[in-house]
Amino acid sequence: MINYKELFEKTRIYRTIDNDLRLDNLSHSYLIITDDNEVKANLAALLLARIFCDTRSRPCLTCPSCKKVIAKTHTDIHYYSGKLGVDDVSSIIEQSALKAYSTDKNIFVIYDLHEMNPTAQNKFLKTLEEPQKGVMFLMFADDTSMVLPTVLSRAQTYYFEKFSASEIQKQLSKKFDQNDAALAASISGGKLETAVKFLTDSEYRAMYDLAFDIINNMKKSSDILEFYEKVDKHKKRLKEFLELFYIAVRDILVIQCSDINFILCKNRINDIMFAASSMSLKAGTQILDLIVRMQRRLRYNGNVTSIIDELLFSYLEVKALCQ
Repeated sequence: MINYKELFEKTRIYRTIDNDLRLDNLSHSYLIITDDNEVKANLAALLLARIFCDTRSRPCLTCPSCKKVIAKTHTDIHYYSGKLGVDDVSSIIEQSALKAYSTDKNIFVIYDLHEMNPTAQNKFLKTLEEPQKGVMFLMFADDTSMVLPTVLSRAQTYYFEKFSASEIQKQLSKKFDQNDAALAASISGGKLETAVKFLTDSEYRAMYDLAFDIINNMKKSSDILEFYEKVDKHKKRLKEFLELFYIAVRDILVIQCSDINFILCKNRINDIMFAASSMSLKAGTQILDLIVRMQRRLRYNGNVTSIIDELLFSYLEVKALCQ
């Protein structure tokens, strides 16, 4: 199933590839920069359906080719995700040297190019630069910092634009309660994945509530062990928790220096106002910097236990020093 088709058809990258197809000028490699997994999954499927659809002019989503794309059973599409090493690249090179099975295109979808280690990226370069006829690479990366400049230069690169809250709300309202959809869209900050998880993922909602629990109820060093245990329960999803913690602290700063209408977590307005009374603007700014630092450590495979420890201890320390 491809979700939110109307949203994606309006995006720059969709319109670009659609136009390239109409002009018979499809590039051998496209790189889309986004850390939104809902975008990666649904946009990739929609673009592939557009390329292979039996109508040749639009993704009908009902023809045999579109159904194969949606089910990920199309013989001429190869998928790679997660951490990729030299062996994975060797497999890509080997597969790309073969002729397509049922069409004139052989497409390789790489969802996490940023997870491909530098040695593997270097090995990938020649194939990316001089692919076999009919070979196309549709690639995604969370950001460009972990993609080699030489790889970037060999692909048409597009930074995926975030959606507006109203666009997300309109789409989600077709599936979910209107009020829930409005709240999820507001919290999302334009990231579709955040909105969807807020509505469908109970653990994600628990992490959201935990962020406010820490802000309002962790007041002294003796509280740290209790809250460490709570965060540790979500250690496999620490990246998401840090994102939610950032959103909550960001809203506290908004209350202090802007209009209440600009807060994202509208269902926690009382908690935010209470927290703002005990957190200075300087403290809030330094805590946001702390969260970004922990996100960076996590991205570079830092020790999760150490990250949680430093987050909680430093959070209290900053609040105390910036009173």
